[in-house]
Order: sequence, then structure tokens, then C-alpha cells
Amino acid sequence: MEKNQAKLEISKQFSCSKEQLFASWTEPEQLKQWWKPLGKKLEQVTNRLNEGGTIRYQFDGDSLLVTGTYEKVDGNTLLEYTWNWHLKTDLVEDAEYKLAVRFEGDQDGSTLSVLQTGFENENGIEPHRQGWEQALVQLEEYINQESNAG
Repeated sequence: MEKNQAKLEISKQFSCSKEQLFASWTEPEQLKQWWKPLGKKLEQVTNRLNEGGTIRYQFDGDSLLVTGTYEKVDGNTLLEYTWNWHLKTDLVEDAEYKLAVRFEGDQDGSTLSVLQTGFENENGIEPHRQGWEQALVQLEEYINQESNAG
């Protein structure tokens, strides 16, 4: 299988509005509260939400860096962007992917769907699936905590 043919699709329902879900996904101060890939703390966020805009997430003293560029921004409904991991270890190679993140729903509930492409082969998908599942649980816990606090 050639690179870019393998893909990962995952979605989760949330008990919040689409607007709240989108804000939690994109606003730097909210993102820092819930997203902790590989157990790392998100310290600095650049998230320019426009086509051609840059993404830069720096974790724990630059131990992990995620960079990307928005290719499509359709309001608070769809984000398409490159997604490049840069890890400070020889054990894991840097990797470049593409994400399409869709936000659907209304005031009573919403769904976030992620499509990730750019895998070398099917074997690379499972660790990413586990990472996304963990991230979406963290996001759900954050949203529920914010709803209960408000």
C-alpha cells in the first residue's frame, strides 16, 4: 500500500454545542487545559485559523513540537490541515500527516470527526487511534468540567 492510502477515521459525540466544541479544539487557552499527548503538557500555542495559517504546538520544553498549515477553514464546521510531529528522540521518526476535522451538531449536542491520512502503512494506524481516543476522552472530560462549573 502506498503512503497516503492508509487512513484513520474516528468520531465522538459531546454534550455541548458545536460552537463550544470548536472553541475547545481551537482556542489556545482551552487547548492547553485538556490536550496532553504522550502525557506532555502543552506550553505554547500558535493557531492562526485561516487558509494558509500556521499551527505550532510546543510541549514540555520543546520535547514535542507539532506544526502544520491550514489548507481549508470552513467556519466552525471543517478544518483541513497538515499535521507534522517532531519528537526529540531517536526512537520515533518525525511524521507528516493530513487532518480533516469536522464539527457537527446544534446547541444540545455535537460530534467531532477526525480523518487522518499520510500513513506509511496500516501498521502505523493503531497507535494513532489510541492517541485520538485518549485525546477525545480528555476533551470530553474538559467540556463536562466546564459545563458543570458554569
